[in-house]
Amino acid sequence: MKKIDILNMSLQEKQSLALTVIKRDDPFLVSNPHNNKPVILTHVPRTAGVTMDAILLGVAHYFKRSWVRLPGDAYSQYWGNPKPNILGSVTELKEQLNDAYLISGHMPFGLHQKLALDPIYITVLRDPIERAWSQIRRIARDDGELSDPKILELINNGGVIDNLQVRMISGCLDKNEKCDEKMLEQAKYNLLNYYALVGLVDNFNVFLTSLLSGLGWPDLMFRTRNISEKLKEDPSLIVHRSLTNQNEYDSVLVEYAKNIVLKKSSKFISERDSRGEFKQLQVEDTLFSLDPFTLGDNSIGVLGHDHFCSLEKELLGAGVNLSKVQM
Repeated sequence: MKKIDILNMSLQEKQSLALTVIKRDDPFLVSNPHNNKPVILTHVPRTAGVTMDAILLGVAHYFKRSWVRLPGDAYSQYWGNPKPNILGSVTELKEQLNDAYLISGHMPFGLHQKLALDPIYITVLRDPIERAWSQIRRIARDDGELSDPKILELINNGGVIDNLQVRMISGCLDKNEKCDEKMLEQAKYNLLNYYALVGLVDNFNVFLTSLLSGLGWPDLMFRTRNISEKLKEDPSLIVHRSLTNQNEYDSVLVEYAKNIVLKKSSKFISERDSRGEFKQLQVEDTLFSLDPFTLGDNSIGVLGHDHFCSLEKELLGAGVNLSKVQM
């Protein structure tokens, strides 16, 4: 894909651009990740994971550490194009995974057991009906013939698997295993006891501010990615009913998550000093990760304080939708 320099975009193009800036409570304190635990993002499909991947790529660049994005799917779901089984990817990339600072992908909970890691687990959850419908919209990018009968067939045949969030957070690896109360309770247990930070798509920026502050990552400017182009309308009544029935346990898990999100965020920030080593910056850095857009020749880079302030003024003056989140 051709890179587009934001500074050379037309006024109309700039006004269609949406960026977010996260400003931390202590912009001069950053991590020394060479002595810190690896971070594993359990990327439930359609929960801002592609946006997170762009951020992780930028963070890896900033700290000069490696990021591994595991390809594949654990449940042989239908995506329009075939995807490998993610367990095969774990085996193939074992050496890189053991050396990585950042790991993401559609891998259910439990990667640390396969690699003997002591990681920091994080994840983002989403309203189950919205998440499943977004997944169907994603499929529509590669399959323009999706109609209600075909969508229902996908749902009934496991092409869009039931209770995906419970399955992934519980550590289920068998698509044929029935999702039940026991699996739900395991997912709740893992979320409470193993996940250091839990976010919700509806409060994504709250999750990010906690993540950056708790891990000592720099201030961040990014763009939202991966918005489905097809099937933007709401699901039909019959599809909505089917998705509701299919995601009963996911609904319970997300409600449970809502009750622990703020407590986990507060704890994640307050325990920052026990999580690793930190160093003090002399100047305030803002990391940007904007692919496929660039600033000058770079889609990833670091702006000093004065440069960022100048750029912010220019972008706002051009009508760019620039949201600023300050801790």
